[in-house]
Amino acid sequence: RSEEEAQEELHMQLTRRVLQAPTADRSRLVAEMVTLYPRKLDEMSPEILEVAKGKYAADVASLLAAAGEAGTEDLPGEADVLQMLLQVVFNAFEGGLYIKKAMLNHCCRPNCITFQAGERVRSDGNTVSTGKSEVVATQAIAAGTEVTISYLVPVEQSHGTRSRKWEAQHLCALAPSPWPAEMEQFNVPAEGPFDQEGAHEDLETIEDDLDALDDQLNFEQMRPAEAIELLANLPIKELLHPRHLTACRVHNLIVRCAHLLTPKKKKKEPTPEA
Repeated sequence: RSEEEAQEELHMQLTRRVLQAPTADRSRLVAEMVTLYPRKLDEMSPEILEVAKGKYAADVASLLAAAGEAGTEDLPGEADVLQMLLQVVFNAFEGGLYIKKAMLNHCCRPNCITFQAGERVRSDGNTVSTGKSEVVATQAIAAGTEVTISYLVPVEQSHGTRSRKWEAQHLCALAPSPWPAEMEQFNVPAEGPFDQEGAHEDLETIEDDLDALDDQLNFEQMRPAEAIELLANLPIKELLHPRHLTACRVHNLIVRCAHLLTPKKKKKEPTPEA
């Protein structure tokens, strides 16, 4: 990617690439996206559509202006560009837009998880490599049961943070939490006052810090030992129920860092035949 693309938000980058593609290629891409919500703008609720028009009006104008400057032929109208943009916004993942994966509905407590193309470690400890993204079941799924994934990664986030991120992307409210109550509860003292508003603010700050730390680990901008020290000093025990989702996330990050610090076993070289 160019430096300009690296700074461009994903929904703008993907929509721009579709819009500025040669006419035949654009028609093919639009045809592939036809199953994605919204298939038509009028299938959206009037309230959400009005919010979407206000939120993305400047983006639509920018996309059309850039396409015109690039000499793109047969440009669609504003309504069609808005629909194209919303199909990307509502259905894209961090790694891009995957038409088949986008057909799976979201659940905050899903029965499957997704993996990008590349290597992953299976539950039995063996490493598998694939050139395609995967959807892997995390439990036995009975016939007729809907297959679901979480659009919000990681799964271990408080309902408040999940709601904030969901509403920002999908422009509607998130359903109530499907997790057991204690996994969303604060550590409320048995006696004395409890500052509920302050606790929510502290938790939001912690989760924002965890997002930043996660990114730094992904891009190798922080040493695992340094991350463990930061994670160990978070006021999780004082603030949250021991089984809170965010506490689970902290524990998972510590395990991940410990795994990164563990020397990898060298693969045994095959013994040459005599």
